[in-house]
Amino acid sequence: MKTRLVSFAVLLVLFSLLVSPAFSVPAGSDSSLWRVAEAPAVKIAPAVQARLADLQQGETITVIVQLRQQAKLPAGKNIGRGEQAFAVMNALKVTAEKTQRGVKKLLDVEKSNGRVQSYVPFWVFNGFSVTATADVIQELASHPDVLSITPDQLDIVPAALPAALTNPEPNITLINAPALWNLGYTGQGVVVASMDSGVNLSHAGLASRWRGGSNSWYDPYGQHPASPADLSGHGTWTMGIMVGGDEGGTSIGVAPGAQWIAVKMFNDAGTSTATAIHQGYQWLLDPDGNPATDDAPHVVNNSWSFASPGCNLDFEPDLQALRAAGILPIFAAGNGGPGSGTSYSPANNPSAFAVGAIDNNGIIYGLSSRGPTTCGGSSGVFPELTAPGVNVYTTDLAGFYTTASGTSLAAPHVTGGLALLLSAFPTLTVSQQESALLSSAVDLGAAGPDDVYGYGRFDVLAAYNLLAPPPPPPSLTPLQPSGALADWNYTFTWQGLPNATWYLLEVQTSGGALVYRKWFTSTQTACAGGVNCSISLTGLNLPNGDYKWRIMDYGAYGYGSNTAFLNFTLNASCFTLTINANPAGGGIVNAPAQTCPGGYTAGSSVLLTAVPNAGYLFKDWGGDAAGASNPVSVIMNGNKTVAVNFKAVTLPLSPAGSLTAWDGTFTWNGLTDATWYLLEVQTSTGTLVYRKWFTSTQTGCAGGVNCSIAPADIGLPNGDYKWRILDYGAYGYGTLSVFQSFTLNLPVACHALTINIIPATGGTVTATPQNCPGGYTTGTAIQLTAMPGTGYLFKNWSGDASGTASTLTIVMKADKVINAEFKAVAVPTAPSGTLTAWDNTFTWNGLSGATWYLLEVYTPEGTMLFRKWYTAAQTNCAGGTACTLTPSGLNLPNGGYKWRILDYGPYGYGVFTPYVTFTLNR
Repeated sequence: MKTRLVSFAVLLVLFSLLVSPAFSVPAGSDSSLWRVAEAPAVKIAPAVQARLADLQQGETITVIVQLRQQAKLPAGKNIGRGEQAFAVMNALKVTAEKTQRGVKKLLDVEKSNGRVQSYVPFWVFNGFSVTATADVIQELASHPDVLSITPDQLDIVPAALPAALTNPEPNITLINAPALWNLGYTGQGVVVASMDSGVNLSHAGLASRWRGGSNSWYDPYGQHPASPADLSGHGTWTMGIMVGGDEGGTSIGVAPGAQWIAVKMFNDAGTSTATAIHQGYQWLLDPDGNPATDDAPHVVNNSWSFASPGCNLDFEPDLQALRAAGILPIFAAGNGGPGSGTSYSPANNPSAFAVGAIDNNGIIYGLSSRGPTTCGGSSGVFPELTAPGVNVYTTDLAGFYTTASGTSLAAPHVTGGLALLLSAFPTLTVSQQESALLSSAVDLGAAGPDDVYGYGRFDVLAAYNLLAPPPPPPSLTPLQPSGALADWNYTFTWQGLPNATWYLLEVQTSGGALVYRKWFTSTQTACAGGVNCSISLTGLNLPNGDYKWRIMDYGAYGYGSNTAFLNFTLNASCFTLTINANPAGGGIVNAPAQTCPGGYTAGSSVLLTAVPNAGYLFKDWGGDAAGASNPVSVIMNGNKTVAVNFKAVTLPLSPAGSLTAWDGTFTWNGLTDATWYLLEVQTSTGTLVYRKWFTSTQTGCAGGVNCSIAPADIGLPNGDYKWRILDYGAYGYGTLSVFQSFTLNLPVACHALTINIIPATGGTVTATPQNCPGGYTTGTAIQLTAMPGTGYLFKNWSGDASGTASTLTIVMKADKVINAEFKAVAVPTAPSGTLTAWDNTFTWNGLSGATWYLLEVYTPEGTMLFRKWYTAAQTNCAGGTACTLTPSGLNLPNGGYKWRILDYGPYGYGVFTPYVTFTLNR
């Protein structure tokens, strides 16, 4: 990976006899939730350094700030796609919530001082987009939680150049997409996403395939907020390859049965920012803002890159989050060929899947980027695959069609192909998708994977055949069971065949009704050599009666023939099965119908399924069953007693029903070992209105019962709502409780809000306009913003509010009295202006509680010339006023300068004063 950072020196002064002010410590690290990356010696990227040097006084710059704490993303388990995505988003959001507090506090303070214009927090990569002055950017770089500061303005380009279920285009035929259509897979049930210039929604080949709704289009620039649009046509080209139909006379899209959504990552001028791209990826993980809704896409197409070849890992955390959520990010390899080592980022990032371009004869496209690459420690080939990307016919603006070339057109072939595969195999993990694509590729160029064609040409039919199970595995002489049986262990035996690889076992009643039918491999039947086949069945539970069974074989020769039926009569003993639930109200157990009077026949396998009641979860089995698997099988070789154990889960109590009075408190039954609770409130129609984690201490139920919380930052107007709770502890995440519904029909009262300024000259406070005579109605959320006056800094809120952030939101539930407390700050006085004579003395009005002062001197461009801490005694202002200092060793030639002061005392760090400029002309 190419280094993008340059070094700079920081002067630290230590005193042997005095305690110097300490810098802030990193946010607390919890190894169970996140990992902490080692920060580089220099955190500011060279492009940002260069821009900072050009900034004028008070001018701002937008940068991307990434924190060291990165979420440990949960690995894919045997759970549904929606549950996996929810777990990933929860890990990302909890990490961001717990680790961003220190930097947010710094940004809020500097925003109140006018040096931060705006900032946007992100959970997708745990960081911020910050628009601030140069000194704030430098201050962020010194913060121990910050990993890197990179540019927001990026040189990003699309990766393409201009140039129907019947009668498909040759590029569609080349990758064998029509073969999957003929099998019934056209992408139905799959959603593809585009990170591009947008999509022309009015095109007949695309309009009907848009998923629609507010969760299917995102424009981070706000230029086209309501519905998809595309001013350049690039995104319309790529979407046509993914899902276009045959409305133009030929089939142009790989997966015409899929639906699409899109992010407009390029603005109308054709440029993009890092903020917009991070916003786009974060939106793709949760399009409707409700993590409980499974509306994320199944695959994302990225036909764009940085403008020049090289290694840039700015978006690697975003791609890792997509993969952890089960979404494979497909990238165009870039158009930097024909030279070697011309890979582009993000396509060469470890978490991206890069696609190069070939023509319809399998010859590499001249401009298709080549490997090798070691970006991010990668040692694999580049690109991973190639696909058609030369003179590809696709959708264009204004309802027309066009021909275009480039790796931008190659990548959508793989994206659309994945939609076909996921339509056929919807439970594929990201690693399974990737393995199928690479293992089934048609080798081109040099034998084996190479840095021109990658693993070869994409072939979706070959990938399908690799994933498909063997042909319905089909069996020769049945041996046992046979005749009359007073006892039986449900084992079937037969004489096998030496070249058979599968056997089909079929059991019927004597009257011909099918009871059981299942294929087994020759390994499962312990007769890979072809003799003495045997299988003991679990889950087969036969009542006494007359039966017949037979076998069919299958091997490389194809299907064999069914054997003749072998008859047997079951007249086994009957055993009882007793089931006890603990606690009694914890749930029930579903069991199959009894097969003999009062119980089950000897040797039968009884499948038990525990079903917890509301407020409980299944825990484990006891007695004659063991373990935590549900369901569980019990072999009836005697009378059996089984215990099923349930454990309590969170159960919402109030609010519930129709309420004409409510103090804003939520209560529920908690758990003894839970340490955190998530409160989630939705409208009755499912729109999320509140979501926040609280500790068991905050909810007053560290012992596990009678949990209660009255959030100060929630204000609900009258209406219908539902809410639920999720627990978390050393055991991991619990289970979301059932929803509890309630209706608010509160009388509308008007509450007075009194604001006191301490001291009276310290500043002002702005508040949301009143909405009733003399105050605010019940439930109104009020935003208060403290603005310090000259020589003051906002300190904190007190009275009926608390906190140190200058902007505060309160909910009016009664009359409130709130104090805004300010504290005096240092004010520089001299040197200032143009000086023809100067004795190297700095003066400022100090603070009565300050014990240390930091003096910093810079050139107008921001180059630091001097930085040193002094005690209040050294500055001759231990009483806090009329500070004066003549630093030794500071010899400034004629020219322009700027300087500032930072105070420190028992109260902690103060805040940097504004810069004072002066010019020496001695």
